[in-house]
This record gives sequence, structure tokens and C-alpha cells, in this order.
Amino acid sequence: MFLVAIARPRWVSEQNTVWDGKIGTWPFVVYELAQRKSKSRAAGTLELKTYTVDRDIYRACLVHSVIPEIKRLWPSGKRVHLQQDNARPHVLLDDVAVMTACTDKGWDMALTVQPAYSPDCNVLDLGFFASLQTLQHRKNSRTIEE
Repeated sequence: MFLVAIARPRWVSEQNTVWDGKIGTWPFVVYELAQRKSKSRAAGTLELKTYTVDRDIYRACLVHSVIPEIKRLWPSGKRVHLQQDNARPHVLLDDVAVMTACTDKGWDMALTVQPAYSPDCNVLDLGFFASLQTLQHRKNSRTIEE
């Protein structure tokens, strides 16, 4: 599983360019030693494993990774809405740690949930995943890291 932060592309007049809206991607993975051997690796080899994300892990990722990256990329003084869908691990709208990080140093960020049938977050379309699979099969990968 991973967390992706994006924004709408916009024109940046100070740099005379178009900002693509990509903020970052944060994977929820850990390296562990393989307990058994297989045909592709020996026992004791480091392998990539996913882990279950709960509300505390999601909160820590928001406070320590996502919000600082938004502050680094976004022009200060502008209102920012952090929109999340209604998944269980997501933090509550009145979470103290997230709201403290959002309003630190004069920033004006608001945490909101996804409205019903929102085109901004509604990518659960089979056509979207089919297009991802066609891109995936263009290049063969040998490891999970690739």
C-alpha cells in the first residue's frame, strides 16, 4: 500500500512554468529477512514486505512526510485542503496532531473528506486500472523494487 499526494496542475507566474501537481508518493513497506529459501532467493535475503496501515501510522505519515512536503512545494499564504477518502485508517477531521501540523508557522490547511461521487478522488474505475495494467506489462520486472 502507498500514499500519494497530488494537486491540480497550475501556472506558476514567478517561475513562468506549469507545475505538474505531483507532491509525492510514500510506500508503506519494510525490508525483512526471508525466512525460507525459494528458487529466486536464498534464506536470509532482504525482501520487501507490506504492512497493515492503521490510523496511527497514517497520522505519522501525514505529520512527518506529507504536510512538510506540501509546505516545501506550495506557496505560503494560500489555503490548502487535504482531501481524503473515507477509508478506515484515515484520521478524523478534528485530529489534534494533524491540525497542529497544518496550522504550524502560519499555514492555513484544512482536512476534508471526499464528497460523494467526487471526480477528484473517484478513480475506482475499471478503465483506469486497465490502463495501468497495460503500462505495467510493457516492461518486465524481476523484483518488487523494480
